[in-house]
Formats: sequence, structure tokens, C-alpha cells
Amino acid sequence: MSFVLPLFMGAVLGFAAHRAGLCTVKAVAELLTTGRAHLLWSFAKSALWVLAATAFAGVLSNPAGFSHWPLTVASVAGGAFFGLGAGLNGGCAFSTMSRLADGNLNILATVAGWAVGIAIGLRLWALRAAPPVSMTAGPGL
Repeated sequence: MSFVLPLFMGAVLGFAAHRAGLCTVKAVAELLTTGRAHLLWSFAKSALWVLAATAFAGVLSNPAGFSHWPLTVASVAGGAFFGLGAGLNGGCAFSTMSRLADGNLNILATVAGWAVGIAIGLRLWALRAAPPVSMTAGPGL
């Protein structure tokens, strides 16, 4: 029963992403080709809404617990490979899955590439795992 809410939220997110054409690759392409940043501004507005909701939750004595992974050569390389793949693919993860849902079966190669990348990443991570650094908002924050 614990999978119902995440499944529902995933469906909502997928619908919204498909409907809105939400994609960081397209947002950067819009900026470079037209000089406008409408899609990037949408990301900024979303971040502001999350900031407001998190601050409200903190006021209600329900502080959000944040964690992050340390910046390493592996994380930078992983981000670069992901960005390169998104650029070659012509879209980010959301638009890739939207195109797959629309019936573009060529996208299955990208999804297979994700699986290979995850397998390689997990193998490398097992060789040298770094625990996440916890950042919980304290009373003074």
C-alpha cells in the first residue's frame, strides 16, 4: 500500500512534464536560439514555490532534512556524461520519457544507456563510497 502515493505523484509529475514540455535542455536551447528565458524562468518559479513550502513547513516546526553528496571528480564526470547524453538525445529525462510514452521506440536505446550508466556508476561507487553529508535546519536557520 505504501507505493500508491509515489505512483500517483509520479503519474502527476509525468503528466505535468508531458503537458508543459518541461525540459532543461529545451530551456537552454530556447535561451541560446531566441535569447528568451521563459522555460528557465519556469524552473526558477518552481524553485521559489518549493522554497516557500519548505519555509512554511519549517514555521510549523517540521524542519526539512536535507543531505547532499560531496563534490567529487566522479560526480562532476557523471554530470558531464549526463549532460552530454541529454544534448545528444535532444532532451532531458522528462522529455525522453514523454517521447517514449508517445510511441518513439528509438528512445529505448537511451533508456538502455541509462541502465548501463547506472550499472557502471554503482560499480564505481562500491569501490569508493562516500556517505552523504546531512544538513538539517537547526533552530538558528
